[in-house]
Amino acid sequence: MPQEVRHEPSIAVLLPCYNEELTIGEVVRRFRETLPSAAIYVYDNNSRDLT
Repeated sequence: MPQEVRHEPSIAVLLPCYNEELTIGEVVRRFRETLPSAAIYVYDNNSRDLT
């Protein structure tokens, strides 16, 4: 008898950002806390700060 295969849904969090140096770390931390198995991608749009 074949084994039942269960697949958990995968979640990706896409975070576009611009000049978010002061806040992006906290945003990513909260997403990781809430969705620990999610893949988190941060996209910077040529920020002028250290984002």
